[in-house]
Amino acid sequence: MAKKGPRKLEVPYTGNGMVRFEYHHKEKYVRRLISLDALTEFLTGQSNPRSNMGEGTTPVELEAFISQEYLPRCARPRFTNDRSYNAERDLAHALIRTLGKIPLHEIRSRHSEDHKDGRLGAGRANNTIKRELRCLKRVLDYAVAKGRVQENPLPPVRGLTSATRREIWLNKAEIDKLVGCCPDELKPLVEFLVLTGARIREALDLQEGDIDVEKGILRIPTQKRRRSPRAAMRKFEIATLGGRFQRLMAQMVPHPETKKYFHFDRHGDMSYSWVSKLFREARSKAGFKDIKIHDLRGSFCMHRAVVVKDFRTLQQEMGHASPSSIQSYLDSADHLDRADSIFTDEAPVGA
Repeated sequence: MAKKGPRKLEVPYTGNGMVRFEYHHKEKYVRRLISLDALTEFLTGQSNPRSNMGEGTTPVELEAFISQEYLPRCARPRFTNDRSYNAERDLAHALIRTLGKIPLHEIRSRHSEDHKDGRLGAGRANNTIKRELRCLKRVLDYAVAKGRVQENPLPPVRGLTSATRREIWLNKAEIDKLVGCCPDELKPLVEFLVLTGARIREALDLQEGDIDVEKGILRIPTQKRRRSPRAAMRKFEIATLGGRFQRLMAQMVPHPETKKYFHFDRHGDMSYSWVSKLFREARSKAGFKDIKIHDLRGSFCMHRAVVVKDFRTLQQEMGHASPSSIQSYLDSADHLDRADSIFTDEAPVGA
């Protein structure tokens, strides 16, 4: 039998100095269009002076580097607290969803801009995106320390341009439509969120005693970082919330065991994931595919700004530390008539 010679590597040439490079190993499949010079340098072990790849290393995608090296070897020792580590892991997974297939040494500032634009389009808050980009900088800093890349090309993460969701905030007719499309167990919660501006986890933590009918006071447990939910309470005068809230309050009955107002009759406490699932179904049925639960808080403040002219009172009711956060709500309130506010409903209780 004739002896076989060395196997010749054939690479499909596409013209203009570009070749199609395919790599298949186990469950991993990579197909890229790169220059012939870059492929030759990679196969012969030469270094490209314009490349950010570390000397003597091989290309690795961002997803593989985060999951195999950054999270277990850098993030875990640094964020020893489970809550902190889980938060860092969630930020890293958000990066993987948008940038995970990009080789580590090819990441540039334009990729962080693409990530920012995509996340803003998905409705993520500016602060969340800033935390994700800071996480990306930590990943690349660790890559530099490990010699995977030569330098971290990302600029410092500064403030992002404010992204308003003003067009998402609902008027009175849209609120009624959304509530009407909710299942019976979700309707009181959605109305409570719109009428108080509570965050979803604050509403789910509302307990017996937080509504003082005799004094006419509603207290909402405020979620604060590193503080227990009940360490800071926002106060409302029930009379100022209008007849719609009084009718809702007459329907709210705390659970006999958990003492919480929002619960399922047979399943006990409501979970955040289950509420989100029901809300997504309700918004699709109502035709509001872009609205999120947190947008109900913005709707509250827009309607509230019509009847509450005291800037400081509105800031306290929202629980915002910075007064600049209130300005967008005030701007929206200028285009809303007082009669269209959900807080001008003075119908008596039981009507």
